Amino acid sequence: MCVTVFVPALWASQPISVCSCLTCACSAPRLNMLVAIGLIAAAIGFVTGGVMSVVGGSGGNYGIAARGKGMMGWAGLGAALIAGATAIINWFWGLGLLI
Repeated sequence: MCVTVFVPALWASQPISVCSCLTCACSAPRLNMLVAIGLIAAAIGFVTGGVMSVVGGSGGNYGIAARGKGMMGWAGLGAALIAGATAIINWFWGLGLLI
């Protein structure tokens, strides 16, 4: 059962659907919000890692530079997995149908 509510404090007059289960059709806006938050967090992590890498490399602190490079790598991998989640799920679903 889906119920549409209005929350003016968070989103100005945009309806939010509240579902009792995750399988109903109105769970898409909630999932889109989670994907957007994940991609924004990955972008912030990527930029922060880049700043750490540049500042650490130019200051001679190679430990911080290496940590920044790793942070950029993990943020890029997370963004790729979030953005490609639909394709990955469909690919595994197709493999399951072949068995």
